[in-house]
Amino acid sequence: MRKSIVITGGSKGIGRAVADPLAQQGWCVIGVARSSPGHFPGVFIEADLADQNQTDALAKDLAARGDVFGIVNNVGLVRRETIDAVDFELFTTIMDLNVRPALQLTRALLPNTRSARFGRIINVTSLVTRGLPFVSALTIRQAAKEKHAI
Repeated sequence: MRKSIVITGGSKGIGRAVADPLAQQGWCVIGVARSSPGHFPGVFIEADLADQNQTDALAKDLAARGDVFGIVNNVGLVRRETIDAVDFELFTTIMDLNVRPALQLTRALLPNTRSARFGRIINVTSLVTRGLPFVSALTIRQAAKEKHAI
């Protein structure tokens, strides 16, 4: 059985770094990002995952392949700002990109993984916000944590 795996945010950083080892382990690697890297060990699809319609079309295409049994949900964004200066429209955009594509793409692939009784779902996050001043993702997370603790 041919096994394919999707890596969102696959053109650079963590996404690009995991592509080679996955290919070496026998996975057919499918990278996804707004622009292709110079070199990629598999198929690369240019798509803007910030666009819900493009993500939906990609999800349908990947599910129709029938051989995608894994996904590395890696695409993400963070913005430097203090909590009192958070632009809510931008915050909504960031949260949407950081969460929605993972849900859309994973849901689309579940029927194939269930049928095959095999699958891998890897959700990547980053410590890029940890310990840095003026990063709203950290500030809001910390505020939520403190409120939760009360």
